[in-house]
Amino acid sequence: MSDKLDNIFEYEIIVTDMKKVFRPQKEPKVLHYRDILAQAGLEEKEAIVYETLLKNGQMAAGELLPKTIFKRGDLYNILYALKSKGFISEKEIRGRKRFEASDPGKIKDYLEEQKRKTENSRRLLDKILPQMMSDYNLFVAKPSVRCYEGKAGLARLYDELNASRPKEILLLRSVFDDQWPEIDRLVNRQIKKQIQLKIKTKALTPLVAETKKTYLNLDRQRLVERRILKKEIFSLPAQVLIWDETVAITSFRGKMITSIIEDANIALTFRIIFAYIWQASTKGHQAIVSRWQAARPEKHSNSGKFGRKLPAKKVLD
Repeated sequence: MSDKLDNIFEYEIIVTDMKKVFRPQKEPKVLHYRDILAQAGLEEKEAIVYETLLKNGQMAAGELLPKTIFKRGDLYNILYALKSKGFISEKEIRGRKRFEASDPGKIKDYLEEQKRKTENSRRLLDKILPQMMSDYNLFVAKPSVRCYEGKAGLARLYDELNASRPKEILLLRSVFDDQWPEIDRLVNRQIKKQIQLKIKTKALTPLVAETKKTYLNLDRQRLVERRILKKEIFSLPAQVLIWDETVAITSFRGKMITSIIEDANIALTFRIIFAYIWQASTKGHQAIVSRWQAARPEKHSNSGKFGRKLPAKKVLD
């Protein structure tokens, strides 16, 4: 009985080893360029024909037909589409047209060129998108709301404002905008652009360190009319810009976020609020600026070289 068991055990070992020896090997995976080319932007039909030519060399259309799934008419359309993109070349040998795959590097060049065209198209679309959205909202009757982050978002807001070219903008300035020194150059460039476009500004601003200098020396040339409010009662965490039917709100406290809302009723609401604050702040504003103007030396004073008052001229009868 023991001998039989030993024989059985030996048989199992032999069988196991045989399975290891004769285990079928996995077939090597075939690499199809067409899958990658199709994902890269070529049409699937173009990718199939290009790969066939690449792997078989120069061929006539009749030789290509049995190697593809396309009818003759479709095949010629695909071949000439590939030729127009520079992926294949066409030669005539003994009166017969033959096609050959071009250097695969041309596919990369083509895709890079398409990428550049797409980027250019996107930039052009960005310029006209505000007007397109405005036209769209006239019929859909719902606000268009877009949100952008950081300095790039503020730059995008200014691009949309300049593209609209309004005659006047209303500004409620944030007391926190001086916490972002990296936007100084952007803001100064925008001020110059608004002067160039002759865009007037009506601004409600808090009384801060530079307000006096700006009001007395810069507002007129910048086309700015201003109402100054005490900082204690006018410390907005966000800046508000209003033009046409657009309201743009940029938060400067914490993370910089710009929200642009296009809606006639919302814009009108903000205009009414602005007008109320403008009117209510007039008396306080005049009290502030009158002190500045009183302390300012008069350009045309009736005084001599050393400050002595000159005698008035006698009027002849």
